[in-house]
Amino acid sequence: VQHWKTVCVLRSVARMRTTHFLPAFPGRPDLETMSSPRSASISPCWLPVGIIILVVFKNWLLEAQPIIATMGWPYDHTHFINQATYILSGQWLGEFSFTTLIKGPVYPLWIAFNHVIGLDIIHTTDLLYMAACLTVMLAARPVISNRFVLLLIFALLYLSPHTYNYQSVANTMRMTIYPAFALMSLGALFGMVTRLLVWQRIEWKWMTLFGVAFSMFWYTREEGIFLVPSVLLVLVTALIYVWLPGFDGARLRATAALAIPPLFIIGSVTGLFIYLNETHYGAPYVIETKTDNHMRAQNAFLSVKPDKWKRYHELEPAHRERIFAASSKAAELGPSFSGHGYFEAAMSSWAIREAVNNAGYYDKGAAAVDAFYDEMASQVEAACENGRLECQDLLFPGMPAWRPVFTQDFPGQFVKELKEVIRFKVFTPYIDNVYSFGDRNYRHYHDILTHSRSRLIKGEVASEVNFHSGLQAFKLDVLAVIGKVHQKLRPVLFYMALLVLLWLTARAIAEKRFDLTIVFGYAIIGALISLTLILTIISVAVYQDSFRASHAAIPLTSMLTVVMLIAYQYRSGLLNQPDAPDNGSGSNDTHGVSNGEDDRHQH
Repeated sequence: VQHWKTVCVLRSVARMRTTHFLPAFPGRPDLETMSSPRSASISPCWLPVGIIILVVFKNWLLEAQPIIATMGWPYDHTHFINQATYILSGQWLGEFSFTTLIKGPVYPLWIAFNHVIGLDIIHTTDLLYMAACLTVMLAARPVISNRFVLLLIFALLYLSPHTYNYQSVANTMRMTIYPAFALMSLGALFGMVTRLLVWQRIEWKWMTLFGVAFSMFWYTREEGIFLVPSVLLVLVTALIYVWLPGFDGARLRATAALAIPPLFIIGSVTGLFIYLNETHYGAPYVIETKTDNHMRAQNAFLSVKPDKWKRYHELEPAHRERIFAASSKAAELGPSFSGHGYFEAAMSSWAIREAVNNAGYYDKGAAAVDAFYDEMASQVEAACENGRLECQDLLFPGMPAWRPVFTQDFPGQFVKELKEVIRFKVFTPYIDNVYSFGDRNYRHYHDILTHSRSRLIKGEVASEVNFHSGLQAFKLDVLAVIGKVHQKLRPVLFYMALLVLLWLTARAIAEKRFDLTIVFGYAIIGALISLTLILTIISVAVYQDSFRASHAAIPLTSMLTVVMLIAYQYRSGLLNQPDAPDNGSGSNDTHGVSNGEDDRHQH
């Protein structure tokens, strides 16, 4: 009876928002949470109102940036528009050809979804990124209750200049949604981490959100592998934390919540895409360019030593002729290459695929294409083994053979790529000298499909919207000012976050503590370094313009600042801790009472 009287008193005190403590579990710092008079005095609606004002204001400014309708790009703009049209007509990705399964289906699905809901695709894309920023902000909620700080976190992420850099957002291309899914994936994981630390449980809704976001991220672009090591690091360390002595939650339930939702969702999305591709095309895979047969065929061409090497170029004529002489299957591609000199290294794979298409194999279906690639690769590999062709080992599959000049240029290019990710100097919101490309009919159809008002074709008389009017110019100037402020602020915050990460690491080592927030900080650093390594390899060996893929890393630099702020406050116990939500048991708190200072009351 005396114990429960004490429990009631403690519960009343906690609800009055006076000081209370988290348990001093091994591997977790003692966190004294203190009330914030300023935060408590602010109306609960103040935060959502501030977010709504920011979103409405930014989208009002974005109206000054018309989208660009680009016709004649079978691998990018036109490819996505065509596939979205097929999806809306119920034909999945259209007829089977050499371009049908070259990329993931998420972006065509996004264009189709945007058409159904009826919003301008620029605004829909911005709302998707807003949802990613909200994910990170809500992930911080168990540690930060000050609404003004939460609004600053949202603003820092949401006003990132990559979201209104005209070269980034003007095209119907995958890089417009790619950063949002990357940020949402890590944001959902961080939401899991903060609740695991504070409430000693893993919530299914955060892992479900992670599964959805990561599935969309994975099938948007092909270099998503850069995020996998960071994701695995967070998941493994969270699992270790759950099974450490002193964990106060249900271990099996937490383990199930950690593993089941993402595995089920990622597996279901992958299975659905494979089912649709196999049903329509007989192709038991999602992306054809990632299949073993296709990669073997491409590697077979690249492994043959060229007579004369030219950087950023492949498949020179003499090189091709030797391959055609050694492989009867490869010789069938000869007519498509006739009259061509070097191919750009970035386009060599597309050139081979188009030649296979011209040879008629794609008309026979996916099984015939796979068999052709397999037989051609086997013939070239056999010619390499018996000495008919002089071949070389490939350091990276699907890429040209590594050369000493690549190693020489690698360090400088890596530093350059990393600086660009942190500073983002190429930012400009202005639309000067950028126009739609193609004919007026295509531009009109593009506008109907995306519910947008596209930039005029060069030389076309302005008819609907004057994007050079005084108001539109004012909007672009405002975006330029916001972007430049963000450009100056973000690198400073990033380097400060790095220093905080190193300081917290040293402190955790000295105290022999296992800190998940520090691990998460290193996960973000790992993602930035992994993507920069990939971009550097591409830049030195394939093509110099790696601008598109780098956008996924830009919001992660700001997220590191947010994570380190939360990690520092969590360790120091400076910010207020909101009560845990009701778990359905009728009581949210488990209290223990002791006269010893080190035996803290459990919340």
